[in-house]
Amino acid sequence: MEFKGKKRSKTIHRFTLVGVPFMAIAAIWRPSRKGQPAAFTMLTTEPGPDVEPVRNRQVVVLHPINWKAWIELTKPEEELLCPLPAGSLSVETTQIRTHSLSQIGRKGAAMNEALAACPIKSEAVDPATR
Repeated sequence: MEFKGKKRSKTIHRFTLVGVPFMAIAAIWRPSRKGQPAAFTMLTTEPGPDVEPVRNRQVVVLHPINWKAWIELTKPEEELLCPLPAGSLSVETTQIRTHSLSQIGRKGAAMNEALAACPIKSEAVDPATR
């Protein structure tokens, strides 16, 4: 999800991979060492045509056919670390009032409860009509 907007009202953009129940994001992981915790970072790229109307960058979404190639490094990085073609991501836009969030905080389960309890207005955005 991507949050965007003013202090009291936020627009949330939820991106899903069309035709797939969940998606994977390219990341780099570092195991814990010398008392330091394990760490990871999600990789970003220029926005693809489905994300560009909302953001100036995006996380690298891996299509399921490329999951194994990413894990085993069997394809060139340039082929994997790029935006997906137009129409690959579905975008749902939701409005949320953030004053409800400030009452209980913005961490963990409390935020999930607040999001579920807030009055929302949701509309699907058809990428073909942008």
